[in-house]
Amino acid sequence: MATLLYRLGLGAARRPLLVILAWVLALALAVGGFLAFGGTLSSTVTIPGTPTAQVTDRLQEEFPEASRGRGQVVFTTEDGSPLTDAQREQITALLDDVAEQPAVEGVVDPFEAQAQQDDARTRLDEGRTELADGEQRLADGRQEIEDGRAELERRTAEADAAEQRLAEAAAQLEEGQAKLDAARADLEERGLDALPAEAVITDPDSMDAYRWDRANDPDAGVPVAVVRA
Repeated sequence: MATLLYRLGLGAARRPLLVILAWVLALALAVGGFLAFGGTLSSTVTIPGTPTAQVTDRLQEEFPEASRGRGQVVFTTEDGSPLTDAQREQITALLDDVAEQPAVEGVVDPFEAQAQQDDARTRLDEGRTELADGEQRLADGRQEIEDGRAELERRTAEADAAEQRLAEAAAQLEEGQAKLDAARADLEERGLDALPAEAVITDPDSMDAYRWDRANDPDAGVPVAVVRA
């Protein structure tokens, strides 16, 4: 191998012009063959028979819309500063021109998409705030229900206690009425004899005093007896 390389190098050194012409001819043949039979350049690499290629082929057959390519373009300023309004307008105009190309299905305006995202984020924040307010109102309502239940239980207990006291008072009243009825019956049956001796006054002198003190009438007669409570 070394001898062969040595002989090739030695032959090229002895006939440099011939070697250069040979390389130029080989390059010309390669370029001509490429231009004649090479087709067009493409950045797409496909390997038939692989799972990825099978999925791509199936998408092209069943879902042509999903098999199309997508691309992303990043717009930046040279110094990294935020885009100005004029630059935004220029980018929007450029994207509108791209959208009019026959091979382009659609273009997403990044500024419009960002505005939609900001609006959606604002609505989401408002929804979260409303949800938090609703949860707070629900908690307040539950607390009011608990307070109302406690107040109802307290008033029920007070009503039960008042009813108990009323029942006790009614029992005492019935007992007193029974005693009064019994005393009235005994008094009607026994007359003045049912009264204590010191409660009945029959002395004439005392009767005369009761005549003036109680009746305050000079023409009133002398009572037969006076019953003191």
